[in-house]
Amino acid sequence: MSKWSKFWDKLSSGKSDNNIDCAKPVAYLERLGWETESAKTSHRFYKHPLVAVPVNIQPRQDGKAKAYQIEQVRAALDLYKGEDKDGWLRGHYSADDDCYVAQIVEFIGCAVDGPTPEIALARLHDAKEEWMQIVQEKGQPLPAPRYGVSQRKMTTAA
Repeated sequence: MSKWSKFWDKLSSGKSDNNIDCAKPVAYLERLGWETESAKTSHRFYKHPLVAVPVNIQPRQDGKAKAYQIEQVRAALDLYKGEDKDGWLRGHYSADDDCYVAQIVEFIGCAVDGPTPEIALARLHDAKEEWMQIVQEKGQPLPAPRYGVSQRKMTTAA
């Protein structure tokens, strides 16, 4: 199990919210493509093009993250994973193409674009279903989650 999978297990359990080093959720968010809005104060606001709300992270004096902010990170990551919780999404705005790009990291080649994050996500849901159907028709196994999701139900349209 990778260190990021272990961190996700700790974060998602909610049992250690008062004992998480502030640097860990910051590094985790940055690894998943979240970017900081402000670093002028001890407050850092992280945003992602596929999530409407920013996440605020500020260390306590002992360097640990504040428990309520860990709850916010967990809630934001739930939004980031997508409505159906099938897998981890990665998304960004492409200035070169003037669109939002969304992909399911575990599904190589399953990427789409759209003029807004919402449209990119809707298109990604359709592309995901088609991608899984093609893989299953070829008799290949669906890839295992890589970014800390320990279980998920995979379904295709019948």
